[in-house]
Amino acid sequence: MTIVTGAGGWLGRAMSRELATAPERVRLSMLNFGERAQASAIAPNAEVLVGNLLDSGALEALMAGAEGADIIHAASVIHPAEISDFERINVGITRSLVEAAVLSNARRFIYVSSNSPFGFNPTSEDVFRSNDAYSPYLGYGRSKMEAEMITKTLAETDVEFVIIQAALVLRGFQPQRQSEFFSTVRKGRFPVIGDGEQPSLDGVG
Repeated sequence: MTIVTGAGGWLGRAMSRELATAPERVRLSMLNFGERAQASAIAPNAEVLVGNLLDSGALEALMAGAEGADIIHAASVIHPAEISDFERINVGITRSLVEAAVLSNARRFIYVSSNSPFGFNPTSEDVFRSNDAYSPYLGYGRSKMEAEMITKTLAETDVEFVIIQAALVLRGFQPQRQSEFFSTVRKGRFPVIGDGEQPSLDGVG
């Protein structure tokens, strides 16, 4: 079985679409009934659970029968109503899920993190590496850093863990502002950021 948290988000919906044809059971977790309708349309064969994972009952339902499961944890808050939500949601839910994964004897825990725990590149020539020291950017970056550290405690258990430090994910459900940004790139009208000296992905400025 594959369990996906945050399945109603733009990344979660993209993952749900990819998992829709998976031969094994898929369980999708989202926060509200509007998201349920979207998820059901994208992955009609999936089991859809609506609930707040801060609720012990919702968490218990999500993890029921999760022995041997793969858990993809993509739920998080980027623009919280209150700063304390970073700790309560991004860190607290991750901690609860990690503990539940161990108790359930899950097979693998995949945490969708961010580049924000590493902050900014020291120079325009520098690139991020997976073993770089943390230097979190604002409250969001700190919360994702703390959630990564909680995920790494799985190294002391039988649950395999993976941390994906995604800088940007595009798969068809992203906000319109990001679609417009990449549309300009496709048309050869890439907006210049700073002095334009940032290196490209192949190392050529």
